[in-house]
Amino acid sequence: MTYATFWQRFWAMWIDFLVLLPVIALSMWLNEQSRAMAMLTVIPATSFFFAYTIYCHGRFGKTLGKHAMGIRVVLTNGQRIGWREAFLRSSVDIALSILGIIARFIALTKITDAEFNALEWLDRGKRLYDLEPPELAWVTVASQVWIWSELVIMLTNKERRALHDFIAGTVVRAEGATVAGDLPAPREE
Repeated sequence: MTYATFWQRFWAMWIDFLVLLPVIALSMWLNEQSRAMAMLTVIPATSFFFAYTIYCHGRFGKTLGKHAMGIRVVLTNGQRIGWREAFLRSSVDIALSILGIIARFIALTKITDAEFNALEWLDRGKRLYDLEPPELAWVTVASQVWIWSELVIMLTNKERRALHDFIAGTVVRAEGATVAGDLPAPREE
């Protein structure tokens, strides 16, 4: 099995970012409109990202970025992944995002409309971060540790598996070799 390179995965991630950019831009614009709008958009915007990732992996074994880079997610034995593996690949990100959403939502309830509207974008973000509950302050650090751990683990094993691949029992391979399930079943005569 030929494993995907770091660069294939890197560029696939950026292509997926570009695919999701209209939703990200709309969400950011809506968040700037009012505190109420920021509260209303945080869950749908985050859910859209995970729905895209899980659906594409569960249905096709690859996102649009991975398709463009000629790579696919498969089980370690080369079989197609299913919905369970697609979900497991995103499970830690989902858990950290849920905790981050809770922290942000609590911060949004603590800031007044007047203060929200008076602050510029960067100052507002800093103020909301300061208003997040102290018991959830570790989530931002944990998210950063998770991201960097994913990269280090991927770069230090020959199969280029990230932590989420180990959790789901998957590997990202270069396309070309046939994945079990790609070919039709042999006909019975």
